[in-house]
Amino acid sequence: MSSFIFINSNDRQNVLDTNPNRFSVSLRGLFQDVPKVSVSLENLTFYNLEYGINQYNNTFLFRENGNDAITFTATIPVGNYNTSNFGAALTAAMTAAGGVNAYSLTYSQVSGKVSLSCVIPNTYKIVGGTAINDIGFLVKSSFASGSTADYPINLGGTTYVDLCMNLYCKNIKTGLNYGRVFARIPVDKPFGSLISWTNSSDTDNVYLSGDQLDDIYIELFDDMGKLLDVPRNTTVALTLRVQTML
Repeated sequence: MSSFIFINSNDRQNVLDTNPNRFSVSLRGLFQDVPKVSVSLENLTFYNLEYGINQYNNTFLFRENGNDAITFTATIPVGNYNTSNFGAALTAAMTAAGGVNAYSLTYSQVSGKVSLSCVIPNTYKIVGGTAINDIGFLVKSSFASGSTADYPINLGGTTYVDLCMNLYCKNIKTGLNYGRVFARIPVDKPFGSLISWTNSSDTDNVYLSGDQLDDIYIELFDDMGKLLDVPRNTTVALTLRVQTML
């Protein structure tokens, strides 16, 4: 016999102290007399509310004018940007970081790359930061007055979300900071859209004892292996199909 468990992040434990990217729900006693159950994910819905530039990819480290003793950290304000307004945000963050140079950033519609430059004879060097991959730069070994990104800029945000639960599944662990992925959900709609995914597989059941469903722990990770950076008012909803086994 099959039953459905409807889980909503608004019903999570410690709702005032937790975010819907990592939460738990209690089902204590619901399947305590069932020796073995089969569990599968039916569907998952959530709103795409992770900013393209978020707490995980908004720093840019640079040095100026041949001085390797001082590293400036530019912190780009969290938010959504396009190629038109990102340049102003980055260069303003570099100025606010305390450097003495004046910077400008331009975007090529042909190559999809950005070019960052400062007023000659001043120079700079990119030395790291969480933002350089999305901006398209690599760490540089020498100072220059200008540099074109090595790769096209990517301001689109995460491309998928990994759902992880404390229910053992056959999927391979894909990161050092979290457990096995229960399902990988494509994020194929723009910011603010509802992502609704339905499982089309009938071969990914997980077999457990009934008491293993007493508490279900849920985590959502983005394609960088970081907890999905969403506001507390985001709602995550999923349905589990539970079939009792003889």
